[in-house]
Amino acid sequence: MDLEYVNAQLAAHATCGPLVCDLYTALATEDLGSGDLTVPAASQSDDIHLNGTGCATVAATIDAKATALGWTE
Repeated sequence: MDLEYVNAQLAAHATCGPLVCDLYTALATEDLGSGDLTVPAASQSDDIHLNGTGCATVAATIDAKATALGWTE
């Protein structure tokens, strides 16, 4: 299933949409040349797992969303 499609559907959902934290957009920043994006090697420890840089990106993205929703002090 296409992750961009899934994210768009979640974001458009009336109840869940405002709560969606789009990690794909935050992580997939390397252009493969065809318009397709992937997670750069600098954010991965292997082909599946994130490294410290990738985990920091996830943490910062979730923190920013929680802050925007007023869930943090």
